[in-house]
This record gives sequence, C-alpha cells and structure tokens, in this order.
Amino acid sequence: MKCSDVKKLLSVYHDNRLSSSQTQKMENHLAVCRLCRQEERTLFKIWNMLEALGPIRPSPDFKTRFWQKAQEGSFSQTWWTSVVYSWNQFAVGARPVFALTSVLVISILGTLIALKVLPETFARGDKSPISQWAQSAVKGGLKL
Repeated sequence: MKCSDVKKLLSVYHDNRLSSSQTQKMENHLAVCRLCRQEERTLFKIWNMLEALGPIRPSPDFKTRFWQKAQEGSFSQTWWTSVVYSWNQFAVGARPVFALTSVLVISILGTLIALKVLPETFARGDKSPISQWAQSAVKGGLKL
C-alpha cells in the first residue's frame, strides 16, 4: 500500500470499516512508514479531542427560527459579503461592455503606435504598403 492510499483511507481505518485484507495492508504499512504512522497518530489525537467535546445540540426552537428567517430573507450580511455580492452583480452585467471597450482601446493604441513607428521605418527605406500608408497619414496632417 502506498502512502497516498493510506492517507485516503485513514478515516475509514479509524471507523473500522476496512476489509480485513485492507486493514492488514494498512497496519503493515504503518509499521514501516514513520510519516504515515505520525499522520495516523495526529489524526487519532484530533478525533479523540473532538469526541471528548460531545455532541452539539441546537436550541429547541432552532428549526423554527431558521425557517422563519429563511422566509423573511433576513439573514444578516457583513459589509464585506454585501460588497462582494454587489461587485459580482455589476461585473456580470458590465462584462460585455468591458470587453468591447478593451478591444477599442487596444485598437486605438495599436494604430497610434503604428503611425508613430512605421513612418520612421519608411524613412529607412521600407516600402511595405503599411509603411507607405502610415507615411501618407502622417504627411496628410495627422499629428502624433
């Protein structure tokens, strides 16, 4: 049995729900693997502490108060959860607008950069159509 298998099965082992062959494999592995044995001891200590706490019993009117609040919709929200909820509502509605604005800004910036860089390339002797267009755009009065 591998360490990853042992870690997955520790809680089942604790509850005595493993088959006899799996239990034997588990115990054989724990006998030789110090890390898994340490993990098992740590988990058993935690489980024992939790068992010592005993069961938690809700107040007698818990169900009544819960369903009453659920019907009223009066669950309190912290300021942080209300901000996150509001932002989510805004972000879902604004996503298409944001995407369109981003494409527009990137297009404009790309064009401005091309108009600034390409004329310099044209001056060095580049005769590509884009370079020629950029040169004519700059000569035509477009100032950058």
